[in-house]
Amino acid sequence: MPDSDKILTTTVLALPRFRPNKKEAISKNVVNLAEQLSNRQHTIMTLTPVEFATQSTLEQCTYRTHSQYSSLVEALKNLHTTCRLLNRWVQSGKTHNISLHIASPIEALCARLWLNRHARQNTRLSVWQSWMTWAEIKTRHRFYLAHVTRYIHLLLFNSCLSAFLYRWALPTFNGVIVHSQHQQDQLQALGIKQVNKINNGVFTADISPRPRVYQPGIDKKDRPLRLVYIGHAKPSKGVDVLLEITARLKQRNRVPFVLSLCLSGFGHHQPLQDQITRLSLSDVVDYKYDIDVHTEMTQSDLLILPLRTCIGTSMQPNLIVEALSLGLPVAIPSFTELDEIINFGNNAIEIDRDNHDVSAHNIESAWLNGTLDQLSVNQRKQFLAGYTLEQFVDGYEQLLGLNHHSSQPPQQGSI
Repeated sequence: MPDSDKILTTTVLALPRFRPNKKEAISKNVVNLAEQLSNRQHTIMTLTPVEFATQSTLEQCTYRTHSQYSSLVEALKNLHTTCRLLNRWVQSGKTHNISLHIASPIEALCARLWLNRHARQNTRLSVWQSWMTWAEIKTRHRFYLAHVTRYIHLLLFNSCLSAFLYRWALPTFNGVIVHSQHQQDQLQALGIKQVNKINNGVFTADISPRPRVYQPGIDKKDRPLRLVYIGHAKPSKGVDVLLEITARLKQRNRVPFVLSLCLSGFGHHQPLQDQITRLSLSDVVDYKYDIDVHTEMTQSDLLILPLRTCIGTSMQPNLIVEALSLGLPVAIPSFTELDEIINFGNNAIEIDRDNHDVSAHNIESAWLNGTLDQLSVNQRKQFLAGYTLEQFVDGYEQLLGLNHHSSQPPQQGSI
């Protein structure tokens, strides 16, 4: 726990629901933000349930020995503890700059109830997810009915059914930060005026792009197409659809390929293993659990994300931002929520969750027609124009009212 004198000049970054290993997007982004602001000579304190490893000079305040990220009950307990500590610090008259990071309307409601008026006036609220619209619920109602026990919390607490809570909660804070145009449009449609957008950035501008696919003297037919999936083993991520598309690619036998299936600790793996066996894909699927995203993306030709929903990713999904940064083309279904960052034919390939043959054809064509390198070039231009880590940190630095003390760029090693 920091002493009261240190709090006087400290910017507090608070995140109640947190994974310390940088394997979860919001946690990774907040740690990146804290480290880069610290590297710019700002005095930073993080308020998280558990400690994380860092080489940056920042102060950590924690209140748990172990934390369960997936526990909704614990998440609310953590938020209550976070608010209680912030109230205490503000009441001491020392803390004046707080950035609280949440993801849903129910969290905004709780923060509104548990933070006192003075604490809210000192707090900028960062909202990291958009809510599920009625159009999405209606379009995919069969999927949600089939998995109602898994997604009832989204339907109740992070959808159009609960979005009205933002109208009551958010105006009481000292501004709101979001991370996509879709989020900003949603909140402004509720009549919330102080909504600032900061594009998410994960890698620094000087990160090296992945190698060109079609290198001089090397025929693309001399090696297999390297596909990769990175993410959770959850139905909403469409990994089962990915395996069906993979089976179609194998049956069509037009392009030799391998698929790296890089799964996080979320979701259920056994059904996917059973599906791989049933579809006879063991010879083309390589299971991976503990990966370095940069290394895996650099070694791949195409990232496939057959998502069923954008809830949880529509902030500006880390995986897509990381792919842009490294020039790794993305194959993904069409989502209105992602129109700001995904442009089919320019930086991505469209796939159809309901038509596996069309999806396989689109992937094959991109490889055989030699279009992946141009997609990669376009991605890098888009990355440098608005999705670098420096630009992400600049945005927070400006909105938090911090003076930039260092002319040096953030250190790449802290990513």
